[in-house]
Amino acid sequence: MSTIIYIFVDISIFAMYHKVDIKEGINMKIGEIIRNYVTEHNISLREFSRKANLSNTYISNLVNGEDKNPSLEAISKIATAMGMTSQQLFDCVDGDQSFAVNKKFASTKVPLYSAISCGTGIFVDDNVEEYLYIPDKFLRKGKEYYAVTAYGDSMVGKGIKSGDILVFEKTQILDNGEVGSFCIDENDAVCKVFRKLSTGIVLLESANDKYAPIEIDVSQDTCFRIIGRYKFKFSIEQDD
Repeated sequence: MSTIIYIFVDISIFAMYHKVDIKEGINMKIGEIIRNYVTEHNISLREFSRKANLSNTYISNLVNGEDKNPSLEAISKIATAMGMTSQQLFDCVDGDQSFAVNKKFASTKVPLYSAISCGTGIFVDDNVEEYLYIPDKFLRKGKEYYAVTAYGDSMVGKGIKSGDILVFEKTQILDNGEVGSFCIDENDAVCKVFRKLSTGIVLLESANDKYAPIEIDVSQDTCFRIIGRYKFKFSIEQDD
């Protein structure tokens, strides 16, 4: 039995990536980004292939959708050809785009927790189920990361399904609309969309209309903590 690992990135588009003609708020597949780039720069796919040091067939397959899982090594070359970093290219990518992991990449060991002690907001080593190895170039240098397993269907609107492994960057600060990990009582941490109202009230919103927002008065609720910013989703598929 072999295991195929796909990485899904939950990200938004930034206007600063002006070298690719992408409308703000629209995430694209890698092939669409390449197509926009060559059109904007009036070059052929063959010319772009040479810039990226990849075969013309490989690039054509990405653009035509015949290859749906580009390798991380290829992503690095494509980003360089476009004059951006791999992370910047990821910031333009549709959250449902998947990537094949090349084990040759340097990686960081990230703990997968079975539970987080929400009474204290502490990450307890005894609760580590195992470790994930994530390529360094897709993590921010100097930041700490952790992972938990998603349960339930409250975040399906963000592409998060029960059983997915969610990777978070440790932080105590989030902007409105960001997906994060929160301690709201003595139970396990929850994954929700963060929103702070002008009144100081915090709303933790699900991405599923079946669930009402969790309303928190931070001036009275001493248990509430922001503990992480959602970065990646890992889905594991097993082939017999």
